[in-house]
Amino acid sequence: MNGKEHSGISLIIMILYGLFLGLINKTDLIWACVGVYLGGILPDILEPPLDYTHRQYFHSWEFLKRLGILLPITFVLSIFFQWMLFVFLIIIGYIAHLLADSTTKMGLPRVQRKGRWNK
Repeated sequence: MNGKEHSGISLIIMILYGLFLGLINKTDLIWACVGVYLGGILPDILEPPLDYTHRQYFHSWEFLKRLGILLPITFVLSIFFQWMLFVFLIIIGYIAHLLADSTTKMGLPRVQRKGRWNK
């Protein structure tokens, strides 16, 4: 997937999420879109898509699993610390990116064993 597709998917997810939560305040919705957008492009910043082998740890099922563990933790922390909601939204965008990549022919690598990535 290219950057425009990732950005579009992330923003669509954020708008749906905003509608679900009833984010009426335009400022909150804008910040939410910024957070999800940043999360949506972050994997390709960490591992630039220079060739078809760019998907390593930050594009793996293992990292997706770790983000899945962090997601509810950041949501609960956002109740006490407002800035954690922004982190939560970045994680949502990152997860959306990885899920979109998982549907491509290349998919996501699963785990690292002895320095090699396996599908």
